[in-house]
Amino acid sequence: MTGEFIRRAGGEYYRSPEAIAPQVFLEDNRSPEAIAGRAKWEENRRLKRQILTVACSDSRVVLIEPTREIAIRAVSAGIDPEEFLPAIENPNVEAINLMGHHSGKDLRRGEAPSGCGGMGVRKELATGKTPKADIERWVIEHVEDADPLLHLLSLGKKVLATTEKKMLFSSQDQLDKTVYPIFAYLNQLIAPASVDLNDFRAEIAYAQGVPHLIRDQLMGSAFDEYLLRYYQERFPKFHNWGEVDTYSQEFQNPRIYLVTTNIRPAQVCYPHLSEKPGDMFVTTVPRRKNVARDRIEITDEAIENVLCQAQYPISHFSKLLTILIETGDIEQSLRIAAKLKQKSWAIPWFQRSNTQIMIGEIRRGILEDIQILPKAA
Repeated sequence: MTGEFIRRAGGEYYRSPEAIAPQVFLEDNRSPEAIAGRAKWEENRRLKRQILTVACSDSRVVLIEPTREIAIRAVSAGIDPEEFLPAIENPNVEAINLMGHHSGKDLRRGEAPSGCGGMGVRKELATGKTPKADIERWVIEHVEDADPLLHLLSLGKKVLATTEKKMLFSSQDQLDKTVYPIFAYLNQLIAPASVDLNDFRAEIAYAQGVPHLIRDQLMGSAFDEYLLRYYQERFPKFHNWGEVDTYSQEFQNPRIYLVTTNIRPAQVCYPHLSEKPGDMFVTTVPRRKNVARDRIEITDEAIENVLCQAQYPISHFSKLLTILIETGDIEQSLRIAAKLKQKSWAIPWFQRSNTQIMIGEIRRGILEDIQILPKAA
C-alpha cells in the first residue's frame, strides 16, 4: 500500500490523483486487516448476530459495526425489498437498520433535514420538474419522499411486509458521524415523543432538530449494544484524524465507485481504500444464487436499476477516476460494465485518458480476479 498513500507532517493522508492500480485492490483485500475483518464477519455470521444495514451509497456515510453488518447500499437507501429478499430473510440476520443521512450544518428547526443528493433530486421532482435523466427516473420510482424520515417509514413498511425482524430507523449526520435512532420496530413501532405518526407535521417533528429515541426505549434490544459499541469504539476514531472533520465532509468527491454484489461491507474487504469517509461511493447489485449451477444470477432489470444510480456519481464527481464492478462471476461483471459503457452520460467519462473501469470476481469477500477494461473494448 506504500505507493497508494503519501504521508505528510501532521498525520493526514493525501490520496494520489491518479487512477488506482488493480494490484492495490488485491493487496488491500489480502491485507492482515482484511483477513481479520473477514474472520470477525464470519464469526458474527456463525453466531447469528448480524445486522442488515440498508444505507445510502454516499461516500461520507460510515457503517456502525462493519464486521457485524450485511451492507446494502443504494442512492438514498432507495432499495426494492423484493430484490434483496435473500438478505432480509437471511437466518443469520438478527435485526435490520435502515439508515438515512443528513447535514447537521444545514438543519433548520421545523424543517426536514437535508444533505442527501438523492433526496435533493426527489425534492426537485416534487416541485414539478419532469424526470428526464436516468437517475431522476430511478429516484421517482424508488425514493418515496424528499423528507428522509417519511422515506424511511415508507421503506420500513415494505420491509416489514417481508419479515418480522426488529428494525431501527436512523439518520447519520454526514459531517460528524453522529447516528440518530429515529424510530424502532420492536414488536411495535416506537417513535419519539415529538412525532405523531397519525398526524405528521414537519414543523412539530423537527422543532428541536432531528427527533430521536432515548436509550431507555432501546434497552434490551440488539440496537442498544450496537449503538453503544459504535460510540465507544468506532465513533471516536473519526475525530482523531485531522483530515476527517466537519469541513472535509461537507461535500463529497470520491475517487472510487464500487459496484458490487458482495454483502460484506467495503470496510471489511478493502479496509485501507475505504478507510477515509468520502473516498468510496458504493452501490449494491441485487443477485440470486443458483445453487444447482453454483453461479450467481443477475436480472437485466437489476442491472438497469444499478446503472441508473451510476449516473449520479459519474456525472457529479470530478475526482472519480476508478470504477470497480465486482460480482461472484467475472463474466457477470463484464456484462454490467459493457452496459455501463453504452450509456450516453458515461461515454465522455470513460473516454478521458485518466479514467478506468475494472471488473472483478469476488467470492466470500475475497477478490479472486481483477482486470482493467480496455478503452477500445
